[in-house]
Amino acid sequence: MNPERPETDDMPALSFLAPNMGGPSLGFVTAFARALQHTSPVQVIGPDFWNSGVMPIYRGGFDYTVVPTPRLYRFPDFFWQIRRLQRAITGDVLFAFKAMPQTVWLALREKKRRGCPVVVCLDEWDGALMARRTAAERRAYWRQHWWHPLEENYYPLIERLLPRADHVISTSTFLQRKFGGSVIRMGVDTERFQPLSVVEKQTVRHELGLLPGHRVIVFGGLVRPHKGVETIVEAMRQVADPNLRLLVIGPMTETLKELIQGPGGDRLVAAGAKPAGEMPRWLGAGDVAILPMTGDLLSQSQVPCKVFEAMAMGLPILAGAVSDLPDIVSGAGEVFAPNRVEELTGHIQRLWSEPARMEAYGREARRKCADHYSAAVMAQKLLDVVRELPAIRALRTAAAG
Repeated sequence: MNPERPETDDMPALSFLAPNMGGPSLGFVTAFARALQHTSPVQVIGPDFWNSGVMPIYRGGFDYTVVPTPRLYRFPDFFWQIRRLQRAITGDVLFAFKAMPQTVWLALREKKRRGCPVVVCLDEWDGALMARRTAAERRAYWRQHWWHPLEENYYPLIERLLPRADHVISTSTFLQRKFGGSVIRMGVDTERFQPLSVVEKQTVRHELGLLPGHRVIVFGGLVRPHKGVETIVEAMRQVADPNLRLLVIGPMTETLKELIQGPGGDRLVAAGAKPAGEMPRWLGAGDVAILPMTGDLLSQSQVPCKVFEAMAMGLPILAGAVSDLPDIVSGAGEVFAPNRVEELTGHIQRLWSEPARMEAYGREARRKCADHYSAAVMAQKLLDVVRELPAIRALRTAAAG
């Protein structure tokens, strides 16, 4: 253990290793770190590849340790740049996020050096990026990127190291079945995420250029091909309600641009990326949240945190029947087969024709999130994992004796 760091509430100092301080995965890291910052000294540390610092939407959300590593992405510079990261780690327990060299391999290296426990945290199967390629495509990718240790061809190799960790936390049962360990959802601060009043909702809608008569579907996050947002757009076209609008809260991507420029794109409202602290306000502008997903290998391993944020806001949920979403959404909304536009169209039409059903779903969404998917529930489960690590349990037993 590190004698220079004091312990709080008999808990050791914790370091949370982020794969990229400028990328969206920092949200996953920050959520877990915040959950434990009141019980332990917590460090969130990660590489800065392009001198861009912390991803803008997370700036100010935590006291991050940003380590400049402009050459980490290539051999042989990787080895001396990884040592720069290693020297900056202060925790006695290391949480390594995503199965990547700059997190898992680094944490295991530090475990070998000073015996600190390692907990790996997974929010999706990154190895799916290689698994869905053909054998010939994988060989070609290796030939092109063998000297780039952070590329996806190295992810399967890192996954083979996971049994060396002391525990694996997954956000989905798909990942748990594949890598073992426990499932802990990325919980939501239900004090911060609360349904908006009628006045608040109308104020936000006015800022977005939405009219009082608009029926607003909300999607929060990155619009990428495996997210299935094109399914929402096509379903809206089939519903043929001129008052339907799709509010997208997230950065502009090539996929989103294509949707806006395509058929039905005039009913998309792109709000842009918003600071994490403002997310409740923008989500609350919606009437229904839709998480379509596509059913590919990557999405089968995911449970988007936005489903819990929308539930906390009291929004009814329509979700693709992918991963654990059918169980999560049960009672708080409805699910549909991935990519089935006709099914989604039927759900949209039925919800707006049955206001009582929408209200009931919204109430249950809020209740279910508070009871099962809150930040407090997540924090307790994380705390239990740390306290049950063999090295920590032994120290606690010795201290008690």
